[in-house]
Amino acid sequence: MLFNYIILHTLTIPFICLMTFGDLRAQCGGDIIFHVTNRQKCEKPRLTDIQMHGLRGKVKTVSTALFSSNISIHERVPVHRGKKREERYDVNGTLTDKMISFENSPIAIILKRTLGDNKKPLTDLLCNSDSSYCQLTQYKYDSATGMLTAEYIRCCQIDSSPDNTIKKYDLNGNCTEEESARNRKRYTYNEKGNCVMMEESAGHFHESKFVTIYTYDDSCRLIRAVRTGPDTVYTTYKYYENDSLVEQIQTNLEENTTLAISYKYDDHGNNIEVNQIVNTHSEIGEMPYNQKSEYKYDNKGNWISRTRHFSNRPFIREERSITYY
Repeated sequence: MLFNYIILHTLTIPFICLMTFGDLRAQCGGDIIFHVTNRQKCEKPRLTDIQMHGLRGKVKTVSTALFSSNISIHERVPVHRGKKREERYDVNGTLTDKMISFENSPIAIILKRTLGDNKKPLTDLLCNSDSSYCQLTQYKYDSATGMLTAEYIRCCQIDSSPDNTIKKYDLNGNCTEEESARNRKRYTYNEKGNCVMMEESAGHFHESKFVTIYTYDDSCRLIRAVRTGPDTVYTTYKYYENDSLVEQIQTNLEENTTLAISYKYDDHGNNIEVNQIVNTHSEIGEMPYNQKSEYKYDNKGNWISRTRHFSNRPFIREERSITYY
């Protein structure tokens, strides 16, 4: 499917449903290439890891317990799955350690980050606790220009051949190139730092070619994306006055399908409702989907409890404990 959503039994969860503070983010392998912060000057200030994760204040640690209940279509019996995430930040707001553990599983996912004297990351080591999977990220900075190259080395098993991904960045921290064995991407930016074109080739021999053109308004908000290649996909975006995304409409001309998503937010800028309709323009007709979220906050304005309802049924509950410097 060309639309970015995941089918969980009868639930459709859109890829882009978690918007905060009016940011529209598109991923370059985990890098933000679309970020709306200043409507007038179109500035894109460097963000700390804490800010990128939507946290406020001098956060030291975040411990999140997640519980999900998937209702069986036939038996209507809730099945609970638990996950716990631990994150630690230094006084500069940089993520230094992260661990994810799962209920009834002895295996945990552990991230260890090494920082240089300039407090910039040197390496990220992401491994399963039983060493069945490891990913090493090495960050290299050109001594003359300061430009960054990141190399991702992944091994699914200790004795397997590594799968490398190399990313290159410009002096503004924008990802300009990304290449792996099966995928190659090139990003072009305008003078304001907005990504205006992505060229992608995929497949064993890079035989599938895609080009995406991005258009912005005078406030540097993304308003249109057109992807061409084996198929053509148009996406338009509309915003509230505070720059929060209010509507996204995606049309695939070849498949004759339309995906429309609308968003609502609370006073903290967190998403509280997503409404999605997929129109196949066929006998299947429209496929509606609704997600609502409820929050509880601490005195710093960070949420400490979040419950998401999918199609009016509780599905995911997160409880978060936060400590501060």
